[in-house]
Amino acid sequence: MVNGVKFLNKHNLILVIILVIFTPDALSENIIISEDDILSRLEGTSNEPVNVFVEKMREVSLLSKNYIQTKQDECSGEFTTIVINDKGEKIEKNKKLTGKERKLCLYMLIKFRIQFTKIAYRVRKQHLRKLQKHQMDDLLSLEKSRVGELLELSRKYKR
Repeated sequence: MVNGVKFLNKHNLILVIILVIFTPDALSENIIISEDDILSRLEGTSNEPVNVFVEKMREVSLLSKNYIQTKQDECSGEFTTIVINDKGEKIEKNKKLTGKERKLCLYMLIKFRIQFTKIAYRVRKQHLRKLQKHQMDDLLSLEKSRVGELLELSRKYKR
């Protein structure tokens, strides 16, 4: 039975770590956000108009920064879990991560940071392409307009 309790406690601890990793407090105590939510918000910035893009990127970067800080704190120290005993009562227990759990926690955090970085650069490149296309279209329009004006002027002198 003792081995069964140790096994159950290890799996509960791993489950708690996974839950904490995917549902951390990102901005405040009232907002819980997951890695997937942060990444999907980041992906969504690629569809934003030019004038909104920068602000949305700033918001998502702040979410990510707060998430990463929270996760680093969790990975490096103690945390509290809520366990329900046989009577259905909630009991708070302070746990300290083992070295292996700490490594797993930090590995998962780094994996998230890699995903975030890849998506952020892809979205920024898309945004720059949109900006460049818009600027090129404006430039071509100005060129046609100016050349048209000059052609009109040249016709006056050609006669």
